[in-house]
This record gives sequence, C-alpha cells and structure tokens, in this order.
Amino acid sequence: MNAADLSFTSSDFLRLLEGLGLTGSWGWTLATGDQVWSPGLFRLLGLEVGEVTPSYERLIQFVHPEDQDRLERADDVRRDGLLGTHTVRVLRPDGGLRILNLQGTVYHTPEGRPRAAAGIVLDVTDREQMAAALRMERRRQWALFEVLQSWSNAALYVGGQRTASPEILSLTGVSAEVFRADCDRIVAPDDRARMRAHIQAMIAEGKSFEVSKRLLLADGDQGAFRFLYTPIRDAAGRTETWATYATRLGGPKAPVIDPVRRGLV
Repeated sequence: MNAADLSFTSSDFLRLLEGLGLTGSWGWTLATGDQVWSPGLFRLLGLEVGEVTPSYERLIQFVHPEDQDRLERADDVRRDGLLGTHTVRVLRPDGGLRILNLQGTVYHTPEGRPRAAAGIVLDVTDREQMAAALRMERRRQWALFEVLQSWSNAALYVGGQRTASPEILSLTGVSAEVFRADCDRIVAPDDRARMRAHIQAMIAEGKSFEVSKRLLLADGDQGAFRFLYTPIRDAAGRTETWATYATRLGGPKAPVIDPVRRGLV
C-alpha cells in the first residue's frame, strides 16, 4: 500500500479524534433553529448519544455556574453574531468535572446577518490541571524564597546560554536580557575573576561542585550566597543541563517582597 491508496477526509480525522475522547463539535442553523451535536460532544459531557436534545442553551447548562457568565448567551449569537473562545469547567451528570475549551464561530449572510453558528469543544482537563499544579508549586517556592532567600534553578552553562531564575532577578534588580548578555554583572567586581575561573573549570569537569559568590543586590548592598551545582544527565550519561541550589550565607537580612511574584499567580 502506498500513500496514493490512503484517502482521508477532514470528517475522517474528526471521527478519529472524537473516538479518542478528545473533542466534540456542534452546529446551529439560526433561521430554522435546528441544532446538532456530534457523538464526541455527547461523550465529553458524560452523556449517551441522543440522551438530550442538542441546543446551545443546554450546552451552557452543563458549564459550572461560576463560569457561565463568561459565555455568550443564545441571544448574543442570534442577534449580534457574537461567539468567542473560552476555557470553562463542565459538570457531568455523574458528578465528574472536566475542563473544556470551547471555540466557536458565526457565519453571516451577504447582508451581514448571522445565519449559522458552529463550535468545536476540546477536553483540556489534564493540561489545565498540570498548569494549576505548576502555579501552586511556583507560589510555594516563592513563599520560601521571600523568607529564606534560598532557591533552585536549572540552566545551561555552555554556549553562552544563561537563564536567570525570577528569584535572582528580584534580588539583583537586573533584567533577564542584561543577565543573558553578562551574567557576571550581578557579582561583586572584585569577586568576578575568581568565581568565573572556578565555575568554568568545574563545568568542564562535569562534576557536582559548590561555590560562594558575593552578589550586588537591588538595594545597593551586597550579599554572600552559596551555590551548589550538579549536572542533570540523560540516559546516555550526557549532561543535558545543570541544576543549582542557592542560599544566602548567614540567613536573609529581610523578607523579599517584589512585584515579580505577580507573574507567578
């Protein structure tokens, strides 16, 4: 069999995705009021195919009450042709909760009047739950950093690839661009040569090591920090990246409160 023997339509691919429980679709002819749901949409909502009569209003009823106000109402679609993209929680009849992404479009007559609407629904529950867990972990790390001035990071230290953590940017007051161009800028001038030579030598050896640095802080002061470096290797033993853990020697002088944290929620 060669490629010429394979003939798949967009409907074939849609049925394949729906069969995996990943997506569903709906359509609405405004002039007649006829509405249809695909079998995949019934399954996403936790229903048997044909268990309820398809309608846009019925679809909204499955959405969590706290999320319903984010969706366009049926009158908005019929009168104004409004239909957007939204990620909402959906409550299934069995009590299960899923997170669905609703993407819709409205088709118009040559005169500009809405004539039909259609949408595709994607199950993004796993993606959204993972994102929420990552946000929670980031907030936990930041809370510890504010009090202890300790943090961890991962970055490449070869080929000029330097990535600063939000914590070190907050402490030193430099931008990510400045750090990327010259990461030594955050180190006290009389400490740079010693620190650079030691780190380069140890990185070349590919072994775990530690080094102390005096950093130039955003408030104009200096602080002594202990950095632990360890290589992260792939299955073949090659170094993929370096993990670092840093902590302030002698403990923090004051809690760190910085607008950077607003980007972590």
